[in-house]
Amino acid sequence: MGDRFDRSRPLFTDTFTGRFLGSLAVLGAVLAIVAGLPLLNSMIPGIVDLSGNRIDLGHGVSFVAPEGTTRDVGRDRLLGGKTELNVNGAIVAATARPYDDTDAALAGAIDGELKAQPGIQLAGEETVFTTRDGVVGLRHVFRSPSSEGYFIVFVHEGVGVDVIVSSSTRRGLDEVTYDRLEDALATMRFEGSRP
Repeated sequence: MGDRFDRSRPLFTDTFTGRFLGSLAVLGAVLAIVAGLPLLNSMIPGIVDLSGNRIDLGHGVSFVAPEGTTRDVGRDRLLGGKTELNVNGAIVAATARPYDDTDAALAGAIDGELKAQPGIQLAGEETVFTTRDGVVGLRHVFRSPSSEGYFIVFVHEGVGVDVIVSSSTRRGLDEVTYDRLEDALATMRFEGSRP
């Protein structure tokens, strides 16, 4: 018995119907890529602009994000309760949690965490930072060969908040960004801290 198909002739190219079906298959693949990639991209979290939005840190604590604030939504799950923002190239990492000690104790804990990193040194005296609502916190400047910045801690009604602002020493924290961050952190609110 002979083979009913001539295997020497290419599939889909000898007849109009074959060429048409082949063209449809290629067109379908191209359309799947063109339509599918944007759909897939929209399903994957990315960078979102949060300028002017109130950022919720949890435990009733929030502040208004300054102009130029973005967040990589995909990193949120990796940070374990920490909120990380990018403000014109400066990284702002903030955490709110139940805390029953003093602001000085929380500042000491953040000091210890920073000093445990290679090359980081605290610079200057600890200073006071006060929100518009009158909540007083402590601020300290730090430097390393690759970064510089400051941290502010607040303890209010059983909630401790730490905000660490850092920038590379090459780029530095420019004056406009510094002022915007100061204004933003002054909008810190402590609402509903206790159940």
